[in-house]
Amino acid sequence: MKRIFFIIILLFFATIFLFKYCCLYKEDEIRLGMSAALTGDMRQLGVDFYKGANAYFNSLNENGGVYGRKIKLIIKDDKYEPKITEENIKQLIQKEKIFALFGIVGTPTAKVALEIATESKIPMLATVSGAMFLREPRNPMILNVRKGYNSEIKAFLNYLIDEKGHKRIAAFYQNDSFGHTALYSLKKLLKERNMQLVGEGSYKRNTLAVGHAIYELKGANPDVIIMIGAAKPTVEFIRRSLNTSLGEATKAILSFASAQTMMRELECTATNLLFAQVVPLPWGDNEDVVEYRANMARYYPETEIGFASLEGYIAGVMVGSIFEHLGPKFSKDSFIDKLHDVPKEIFHDKSIVIKDNGCGCLDKVYITKYNGYEFEVIKEYSDE
Repeated sequence: MKRIFFIIILLFFATIFLFKYCCLYKEDEIRLGMSAALTGDMRQLGVDFYKGANAYFNSLNENGGVYGRKIKLIIKDDKYEPKITEENIKQLIQKEKIFALFGIVGTPTAKVALEIATESKIPMLATVSGAMFLREPRNPMILNVRKGYNSEIKAFLNYLIDEKGHKRIAAFYQNDSFGHTALYSLKKLLKERNMQLVGEGSYKRNTLAVGHAIYELKGANPDVIIMIGAAKPTVEFIRRSLNTSLGEATKAILSFASAQTMMRELECTATNLLFAQVVPLPWGDNEDVVEYRANMARYYPETEIGFASLEGYIAGVMVGSIFEHLGPKFSKDSFIDKLHDVPKEIFHDKSIVIKDNGCGCLDKVYITKYNGYEFEVIKEYSDE
């Protein structure tokens, strides 16, 4: 009787295993789908991330791909509008038959994409967002590359309060799910310090309507403004508040706003700006960054080197390594199982650290500033 029971149990688990792994991927190429703003004020972030990732995939493909399969990155323009993202994702899944989503740019767009991806059992990789809903509760179909906004804000507060002694913190934020999730983290982290915001002001997504936010914050007299927005409206806020009581406040800007775009728009004149970054300096001399620059020069010689394209490149390396470690025969289920076990040895330089917490995300936040001719790291933080 015990033997029969043992055989039944064995057959049960064998059936589950075979069902899970029988549907092997049989396509000649691995198609990844990306939706991002390719037009409008937000275009630079999406275009640069795409080029960085594609620079790696092109290099990989020229060297035989992944066991003979090439990785193809298909991108669609969503103008940073969730309704367009929704249509793009459906087309990528139904028409392009993508294996996974990759590099969705933005929190409100990612929120829509995640709903569809979950329903369709499509993995969602390397989203350009630090939103908490992509991290908690843990979703087995999500691979995060960048640190969350909570980590960026925590790094800013550690530096600005603990090291610089600032006490009056205000917030400028985008009035949607991006702004709200980061604002929630900011308030929570301040509460842990028995502090609270002295003021807050917001603007509408895809607009430069920052006048009301400036009006709301002027009376608060902050010495630091945590800036949770896209590059162009953040620049607009800085320009228009320059000759007000807000002009002298330190502006601490989350990584979603392109630091290079901002300094170019501001003609490199602002001096009280700090930028959080989730990747190392793209101009550094570590082996991985040098390799990134070489591939960018080869495939996109006219493109400026920068943080967004390096993030895309690193994301490409991480995703490519997962396929390589799976071997030539894999299923979508076996790929999903591997998402939270990203190989730790894929980067040559130890300064690029994959956090060993099951989520696959890079470990560091870099506080940077522009010193008049280049960006420099003034502090590095890890959650450890």
